[in-house]
Amino acid sequence: MKERPDFRRTGRTLQIGEVIKGTLERLGLERKVQEYSVWLFWQKAAGEKIARHARPQQIIAGKLLIGVDSSAWMNELHLIKKKLIRKINQETGKNIVKDIHFKLQRIGNER
Repeated sequence: MKERPDFRRTGRTLQIGEVIKGTLERLGLERKVQEYSVWLFWQKAAGEKIARHARPQQIIAGKLLIGVDSSAWMNELHLIKKKLIRKINQETGKNIVKDIHFKLQRIGNER
């Protein structure tokens, strides 16, 4: 765990973003927050049409699990998997997604 600087002694005022970032780092949660940012960027990275048929379900160690509503869409997404990985990582600004796995499942209309 990183040792945090004592800002009380320096008199330096901290922005809330600095405090949150430092706290996440100390707790070892920064990577998880970055991984789950994929949900925020999914529709933009995948496109609206794909996002209607496929949604992120889970991410573990850079492996993103996407739920897909039909085998036809699953096949299509397999064909563009590398492109999706590149677009997601561009949108998040980090090299978060290393691989994508697709799983057939019902996708609700909730957003």
